[in-house]
Amino acid sequence: MRFFITFVLVVVLFPSVVISQDHIELDATSEANWINSLNSPKQQTGTPRLDLRPKGKDGNWQEMIDEVWGYSLTGEEQWEVFSGWVNTLDAEFACFVNHDVDLASFSSQYQAELQAGVSRGRFQGILDQVNIAIQNGHTRLRINYVVNANPQPGIPLLIGYHSGLDDHFGACLTTGDDGVFVYEVVDDHPLGLEVGDVILGYDGESWSELYPYLIAEELPIGNQWLTSDASYEYGWEISVGDNWHLFETIDIRKFDSGEVQHLPTSLMVDCGVDLSTTCTDHVGTAIPHPSGPDHTTWGVLDHGDRRIGFIRCDAWTSDASTAWSQACLDMVNDPDLDGLIIDFRSNNGGGMQHSYNGINHLFNEHVPTVNFGIRDDPSDHLSMNRPWPSGGYDIEGNPANYFDKPIAVLLGPRTISAGDQVALRMTFHPMVRTFGRPTSATFDSPTSYMVPGHTGFTGR
Repeated sequence: MRFFITFVLVVVLFPSVVISQDHIELDATSEANWINSLNSPKQQTGTPRLDLRPKGKDGNWQEMIDEVWGYSLTGEEQWEVFSGWVNTLDAEFACFVNHDVDLASFSSQYQAELQAGVSRGRFQGILDQVNIAIQNGHTRLRINYVVNANPQPGIPLLIGYHSGLDDHFGACLTTGDDGVFVYEVVDDHPLGLEVGDVILGYDGESWSELYPYLIAEELPIGNQWLTSDASYEYGWEISVGDNWHLFETIDIRKFDSGEVQHLPTSLMVDCGVDLSTTCTDHVGTAIPHPSGPDHTTWGVLDHGDRRIGFIRCDAWTSDASTAWSQACLDMVNDPDLDGLIIDFRSNNGGGMQHSYNGINHLFNEHVPTVNFGIRDDPSDHLSMNRPWPSGGYDIEGNPANYFDKPIAVLLGPRTISAGDQVALRMTFHPMVRTFGRPTSATFDSPTSYMVPGHTGFTGR
């Protein structure tokens, strides 16, 4: 029960969203394009500078950033882009509830510097100070040349939370009482990593101290972050492995012996091992992890004399609607099931309309759920209206055929966006209980942001 209360309170903290006024449904295309961009192959951008590479907290990060990323826009163009972004957030961003951000302070702090002209890397670092202050998993303005760079030694790019395929570290990490530890790892890992090993940090400094330092140093940031305070911290903690390229040595406490090893990160360079992993926070079930375009797998687990249905769904895009609907219908039509487990722990969103048909199979009555609002006063961060009918997101159950046995819904910080929203909708079922950590709390609906007169930016 404690987790359920936490989940509902998070919804209260983020009750309103930015959404195009001519659309009642979520902008699923924008969301799918963003997810695809996060998982696109990294590019060889920038010029690595090993001669300027700082060690831990030593050295001049800004000099390295300027040397690696170079210059493009003029100072006036940079200020135009920056002020346009800040003004748009001030007038339209809708998640300021319980989240006070002084946007004007950013303009006064950076105006003179930007108008004088800065490198692309420095510009992204400044943009990310605003992006981080907003702390919303959907909301960011990115310079593609910088954030899509292939992270490697000599490239000053801080890597945040990563969803989907990752080929940089070769191990999946999560957090526990002993710190950030490995729960899945590729064969023949160049650092000799094993399940249970704890990644402490780099160059003798703990990662919990290093990542806030690097954010404060205003490095440009690759990938993303999550929304609620708990998920934001989780995302940064598990990003420790993906930042090996910024340091000389990595500090690892071995699970089997407790020995602390200090290994050169150079072991990771051109190591000859396929480091590709898809980290899901899943361990050892008989139902395989889903992949596109269905994004859904399902089956039945036999546990003693019990038969438990199990559905995994990791996105609400592509053909997920058809597969998810069939999975739910199969569970409803199996009279011998004793219960159902639905695993949303790695559901990174899309459009929650893909969940409608499947959820309708599970319910036995009409259930009102949520609605969306938009900002209606550019000068007031908290003034909202709800211009659409309240029934747009209702669940339409079937009293003649539904699932009336216990349903466990598995959640975690990787449950994002439409993943958050569908997980919330599931809690309206009287037989549902949720298990795991709170979701990311990214409950708003993103809209694309185009920089007037400039290409090379991606924004939401």
